[in-house]
Amino acid sequence: MAEKRRVIRLEGPRYARVRYGRATLTIARCGILSMGDLGKSIHAYQREELSAEEVCAAFVRRRVREHSPSFDWETADPQRLLRLVAEASEEPKFAATDAGSVADELARAADAELKQLKEALQGIAVPVIKKLSDLFDSKKYSPIGKLQADAAAKAKLFDLTGSSRLLQQMKASLPDLSKSGFAGGSVRNQHLKQIGEITRANAQIPKLTDLGITSKVLDPDWFKAAGWMRTLPDPAPFLRRLQEATAGIVEQFKAALPANWRELEPEEVEQAVELMKTEGWGLAWVPREEILRLLLAAVTHEERCAVLIEHREQIIEDVEQALGKVEREDMLYLAGAGEKAIAGYRDGYPELAQTYAAAAIGEVIHGPLGWEGFTEVRQAFKDKDPMHGVQYAYFPFFAMGHALMRVLDRFEKAGAGFNRALTVHRIGSPHTEANLLMVLMLFAGLVLEVEWLLNRHDVDQLDEEAV
Repeated sequence: MAEKRRVIRLEGPRYARVRYGRATLTIARCGILSMGDLGKSIHAYQREELSAEEVCAAFVRRRVREHSPSFDWETADPQRLLRLVAEASEEPKFAATDAGSVADELARAADAELKQLKEALQGIAVPVIKKLSDLFDSKKYSPIGKLQADAAAKAKLFDLTGSSRLLQQMKASLPDLSKSGFAGGSVRNQHLKQIGEITRANAQIPKLTDLGITSKVLDPDWFKAAGWMRTLPDPAPFLRRLQEATAGIVEQFKAALPANWRELEPEEVEQAVELMKTEGWGLAWVPREEILRLLLAAVTHEERCAVLIEHREQIIEDVEQALGKVEREDMLYLAGAGEKAIAGYRDGYPELAQTYAAAAIGEVIHGPLGWEGFTEVRQAFKDKDPMHGVQYAYFPFFAMGHALMRVLDRFEKAGAGFNRALTVHRIGSPHTEANLLMVLMLFAGLVLEVEWLLNRHDVDQLDEEAV
């Protein structure tokens, strides 16, 4: 009996499209529970101010994002709608779909969400930051206006009004992030910009002394405008706690990135992803950060190839180190294939090494991923923008997927650089040292990302079997 082919699910769809009579509903599979109108309804249910049916109605309204014109909320059956929404839900999952069970699970999940948020923001006094924001936004008191102007003139130091907006962004993303420890939590499209914003904000906090804020007390001149201001607490300790808390969040964000991306600026990561999408460069995990920055600084393909040749030994070393990180038994043979390609290169057979590495790319697709053809590669990646269309933890994998899709183009669409079809089916010009280094980089990063995906797939299967 033939062994059943393993199907690897890249990520669950965020929305489900279901039929309701002749109408079609688009239902979100996950979303924030503890905030907004739904959060208020859940908290009211916990205080016994709303019934289970009422909180479930709020949940259904929140999760049904779109519906066809033939759908009518007024005549729809609430129980049937609740069953459809509960069955579509991934976060949280519901063991039963009656109103009481769903309401109780929503309350539990909202509490867990808030607990994670409070732990992440422990020690931060939200009312203080709001009051400070109001203070610095105030148009009533001329001394404050003068203070703002002086501060802006000094060095464009840390904007307390901006810190309030920053906290709101943190609160909006943290609950989804923390549910799976960054193993696949959903984060909004601003993830990289948020890293940059928080990092830049942190860098400004030590300069608060330029505004007259000391570790003990504010400058008394700040409080001449109104007596109530003197009751405000000293913001310096709070702002330093904010710095400590956000630093931990940034580190968690970075931990979800390939090692050679973790110290890049957000704009540099975007540039790397764009290069992967348009030219098929494999830039995740290898090469090391300093070489990656040289590749990003190069203007033309020829300049990037010159960077590869100049740093060939370091790149080969990086590829070997990346392959040495492979731990799964079912992936070790692929790491060995990469090492054989490198050995062929060092023995003076670069053309054979490039061809073998190209064949190993195909083995990744047909072997651990279990995809039968390259068409499945295009179907998996073509409609997913790595930066904005997938869950945060998946976006390096999808960036590699776009690079893979580019190097699998047919002869007539092949651009400059490595192309698998030309390498395997032609001799001569497709075989260059730069193209060999390109395929080795792509292969090493792809192997590590696929290993992460398989580990994630195994965890998901265990979760499904436990339900």
